[in-house]
Amino acid sequence: MSGRRLEGLQVLVTGAWALISRDIVHLLVSEKALVTVADGDEYVLGRLQRDLGVCRTTANTALIDLFSDSEMRLFAANLHCLGKLPHLIVCCCEGDPCPAVLAASLLQPSLLLHALAHGGTGLQRAVANMNLVSLPDLLERARRRGRFDPGAWPGRVSIAGHAFSLRAGEGERARRGSGRSRSRGPVRRAPQPQHTRSAP
Repeated sequence: MSGRRLEGLQVLVTGAWALISRDIVHLLVSEKALVTVADGDEYVLGRLQRDLGVCRTTANTALIDLFSDSEMRLFAANLHCLGKLPHLIVCCCEGDPCPAVLAASLLQPSLLLHALAHGGTGLQRAVANMNLVSLPDLLERARRRGRFDPGAWPGRVSIAGHAFSLRAGEGERARRGSGRSRSRGPVRRAPQPQHTRSAP
């Protein structure tokens, strides 16, 4: 994909340990969004950067505990000073608790998307998501109409073939209903976000 429909859009991606995060980041970057992936585990971020390198994709990373109020307030203040507050937060998490909850409350993005629980084969998921409008298409449509009204949009969108909810809490309910939950366990904490880029 070589579109530029998300050019200039600041996007924060959380839930980097989920396997779908690589597809999501690759799609967003290919559409020229400015992507930062945040997580409290250095190994998770390093693995994601390695996988993105295979796709010739780079993204900023922030090593920060998304469940720490103090670290997240500092992170939010830094982004505000840099003029890089996210327009969009995309959470790829596959269980509870959701790492995007605190981030969304402090950063106040225009949109917050939650990954929906999925089951079945890749083909079954693709068929189920066939009728979903893609995020780039949805935002492009809103731009052309001159209206930004997420409340009037469909409840679900597709990013790189994966279904996301535009309604707060739907992703949580879907995961609970499917029995999918995952405990993060301990994370490594850093007092400030660190930004790195993968090798070209």
